[in-house]
Amino acid sequence: MAVHVRDEGDGSFHVQAGTLSFLMDAADRSADGPRSADLLLAALATCTAGTMRAFAAVAGIQGLRGVDVVADAVSATKPQRLQEISLRIAIRGDLTVEQIAQLTRAGTHCKIHNTLHREPEITVDVVRDLSPGD
Repeated sequence: MAVHVRDEGDGSFHVQAGTLSFLMDAADRSADGPRSADLLLAALATCTAGTMRAFAAVAGIQGLRGVDVVADAVSATKPQRLQEISLRIAIRGDLTVEQIAQLTRAGTHCKIHNTLHREPEITVDVVRDLSPGD
């Protein structure tokens, strides 16, 4: 899994993720493109909803019509980061309290949620040039 980001020179960045490409804005811009924190929140929300839906299918939970998630964050400084992330989840469908609890537990174990809780090792290598395949 790899994502390639190229600086466009105007404060925007071209992102290539598999066959998908799009523009992002630098953190201090107020343009229309998403910023890094937006994508982190989107990744967490999507991963949570997708894991809940997949769990419902595997567990045979009938009646789930959809999972909607709003991810919100509070920023902090020193160091600059997202200090607090909250998820509000709406589960659409005719489900029991126990089924909702099962889905909620499953959602909190998605890959992005697990990664944020278990601080991955991050390595940085600086090179002169990157080809798109790198």
